[in-house]
Amino acid sequence: IDQKSIYVNYNRSGNILIGMDTISKMDSHMGISRETGKLIFLACPYAWLNDKYYEAIDRHFRLVRR
Repeated sequence: IDQKSIYVNYNRSGNILIGMDTISKMDSHMGISRETGKLIFLACPYAWLNDKYYEAIDRHFRLVRR
C-alpha cells in the first residue's frame, strides 16, 4: 500500500469517507469467516493479486476465482 498522509478535519467540503480512496484501489472482501466464525476483512492491492490471496478468500468465504 502506498504510504499516504490522512488528515481529519470536520470543516471540509470534500469526501469524508476516510480511507475509501485507499480501499478503492484494492480487491476487498468482508464478512463472517467460515473458518473462524469471526468478522474479517481481506484486501489486496489490484497490482499484487496472487494465489495466496485467492486461497485465503476461498478458505474464509468459499469463493472461487474464475
